Amino acid sequence: MVLRGEIMQVAKQTVTSQGVLGTSVRRVEDIPLLKGRGTFVSDIVLPGMLHMVVVRSLYAHAKIKKVDVSEALKQPGVVDALTGEDVARLTNPIMPYFNPASIAMKSADCYALSFGKVRFVGEPVAAVVANSREQAEDAVEFVTIDYDPLPPVVDAEDSLKPGAPILYEEWGDNLMLQYRFQTGEIEQAFRKADHVIKERLKIHRHTAAPIETRGYLASYDAPTRLLTLWASTQNPHQLRTILAKTLNHPEPLIRVIEPDVGGAFGIKMPSYPEETLTCLFSMRLGKPVKFFEERRENLIASHQAREQTHYVEVAVKRDGLILGLKEKLIVTLESTSPHAVHFQT
Repeated sequence: MVLRGEIMQVAKQTVTSQGVLGTSVRRVEDIPLLKGRGTFVSDIVLPGMLHMVVVRSLYAHAKIKKVDVSEALKQPGVVDALTGEDVARLTNPIMPYFNPASIAMKSADCYALSFGKVRFVGEPVAAVVANSREQAEDAVEFVTIDYDPLPPVVDAEDSLKPGAPILYEEWGDNLMLQYRFQTGEIEQAFRKADHVIKERLKIHRHTAAPIETRGYLASYDAPTRLLTLWASTQNPHQLRTILAKTLNHPEPLIRVIEPDVGGAFGIKMPSYPEETLTCLFSMRLGKPVKFFEERRENLIASHQAREQTHYVEVAVKRDGLILGLKEKLIVTLESTSPHAVHFQT
């Protein structure tokens, strides 16, 4: 519960007769959190609420030969289950975070559940909804998936080498984007240099690991067609647009509510499959559906960052003056799969 009166009282104390510029402004959002009165997605409970659990790939790269949820549907408390083929019939591909064509980036159709092929460990393959979280967790053990493992690629630089396994065959390679830019007379700068320093720098992959993992609660009202999603997100407005495109539902009939968020650090900025899935199940079942990822899921299925390889050349004079810099940068995009992005400066 937001303590509006207390927040306004603190806010007024920060404003002097001269305004806020040049003053030390006190934070206004801390009081409810310090008093344990914040509202997070996990705090929200709606009547008749169901719970969703996702079945994730155990393979970094494999063909999906068959997904069978029939036994899971027979388990106590289970009310629905979907496979990737089901989702492909019921939804559009998830709308990209931005338009790839605007920067000549390759793209692929990605659905909320994978079918045909998986491309990273933790990729969603099936989902089960039950009356309780425990029942859903028990039921996913009865989902059977027949995989045909393929050679994985776990490093972006290796993915660019001839003969490397290709994640999206229609691309022809694993290079998602190649971009070159230059400013100044770089070759002249290197000719004037007394020394050229060359280094290969490797930055390892890491994740944000916020205190609050990702969580979503969707509620669909059939008479009004109003779809409401409470989401632990950094980007509610764009998420609303993505849901409208993916679910083929009018955007004015979608509400995305961002309650208190227990940390994000960029990891909750992009769109995720579970956002679409909770909404889809709620629309199918006419009941609220909640998903909350466990810490292990957060580590393997949420976006990661910073896996980069830098090839750097620096042109310097004897007194330490830097004349020019060349760099080739290979980046793993989104890090849940080894798509390479190649920059050269």
